[in-house]
Amino acid sequence: MIRCPTCGNDLVYSPIPALYFCLERMNGDNIKIRTQCKPWISRDASAADLLALTDNIAKLAPELDVSRPKSHEMTPIVRAKGRSRAKLDSPV
Repeated sequence: MIRCPTCGNDLVYSPIPALYFCLERMNGDNIKIRTQCKPWISRDASAADLLALTDNIAKLAPELDVSRPKSHEMTPIVRAKGRSRAKLDSPV
């Protein structure tokens, strides 16, 4: 039996193998996830399940550029009192 590591509840849901959510209730196809508990990955998850989980997350996540801005991408903004601070140019 799989139990929530936070509250010990045995009513859990796994939309993807190895990833679990603690539920408040489940009525047929209607589920209510307990927001006080964090989702978790089973300790005994197989490598194949973890790879599938990673692949599914990669498909859902948009590609993000997390690199630091270059100095030429910074523009000064003049504040009301004459002081300035740098702000990133917003993409169009």
